[in-house]
Amino acid sequence: MYYLNPNTSVVTVTISGPTGKIPVYIVAFADNGSKAIPIPIKVDLGNGITVLTPQVVYLDPGSYTLDDINGSPIFLSSYGLTANFLDWSIVGSGYLSEPNNLDTQFTLTGPMVITAVYNASLQKYQVTIEPQGILLGGSSTNNGITITSLNTTIPVIINNKVYNVGSSGITLNLTYGYHIIEFPQEQNITFNYLVIILTPHL
Repeated sequence: MYYLNPNTSVVTVTISGPTGKIPVYIVAFADNGSKAIPIPIKVDLGNGITVLTPQVVYLDPGSYTLDDINGSPIFLSSYGLTANFLDWSIVGSGYLSEPNNLDTQFTLTGPMVITAVYNASLQKYQVTIEPQGILLGGSSTNNGITITSLNTTIPVIINNKVYNVGSSGITLNLTYGYHIIEFPQEQNITFNYLVIILTPHL
């Protein structure tokens, strides 16, 4: 079974392993509506066997547990997407007991490819992200002293991309689910200041 995007190709290889063992290729993909995104998930096969996809393991014929340790939903930080588990699928010699469950069983009689399929959430919402308590591009007066910020923005990292965010914030269209927003732990803000001294008339 091959997952190919347009204008791509594949080269087949022969897998050879320990004598008497059966190769099982375990992979995971998230479908975002236009392409299949390979994702790493931890899979427990029982008997102390845990793999991180994609991975080839060599097993004896028989029945095994198939447990997606990552659970559902999962966050794809590189894409800013949240994906929910859809099902397991197999190609090869064997069968699955309950393909729609994160935790299921499979029986192995010959070479097999096992795929965990996730469905990425594509519905978007408008989200406004703004700094609080930071004077950016404005002035503040207290006890006759006026300070004016020379900084109009601060850098904010959203889903691994840097945005320069001003006092009014930034509005983005983000997909449903998890997102990573990182405000700077420290930021140098430069001010001009004006001191007004009132001298009483005698």
